[in-house]
Amino acid sequence: MSLFAKENDMRPLRPLLCLPVLLLLSACAGESSPDAAAPAATAAAPVEAAPAPAAPTDEAGLRAAAASALSEQRLYSPVGDNAIEHYLALRALVPGDANIETALVELLPYALIGSEQAIARGDFTEARRLVGLVERADAELPALSRLRDSLVAAEAEAEAEAEAAALAAEQEAARREEAEKLAASAEAEARLRAAAATPAS
Repeated sequence: MSLFAKENDMRPLRPLLCLPVLLLLSACAGESSPDAAAPAATAAAPVEAAPAPAAPTDEAGLRAAAASALSEQRLYSPVGDNAIEHYLALRALVPGDANIETALVELLPYALIGSEQAIARGDFTEARRLVGLVERADAELPALSRLRDSLVAAEAEAEAEAEAAALAAEQEAARREEAEKLAASAEAEARLRAAAATPAS
């Protein structure tokens, strides 16, 4: 008998040989374990916010960060990730670089305008921060003295207005209290008169 014939003779037996394995798998699948039967109740894990990237400290990283800030118009804000601060860090790292100095000179007017706008809207914390940036960029800038004076004057005016408002509120509270006392006294007096006018039964 040829090998081919023997192989043909074995073909009818192959399904029978596989049957026990299939039955075993079917039995295992039919068994319901508590873990398998119970619906998956795994709560979705909260997605953690990605940490903020660390500020670059090398020259290439600072130049890239400064260029990105310029293209996105982040000239003097947000804090720590703006063009002026990146160029200041670059100047400290590469002193005497003419391109860095030119960039700072061109950016200073925007910081001056931003500080004046912050003073005008009463955001003195932001104004002080921007004045500090201007001073770091060019401590000899002629407009710096005027800017400081404007900030001091605006803060003093705001403080005086706050004190005046507090005094006015205190006076208004005292006036209301006095009016309530007078009203209570008048009501009590009216009751006494009414009681006196009522004849005794």
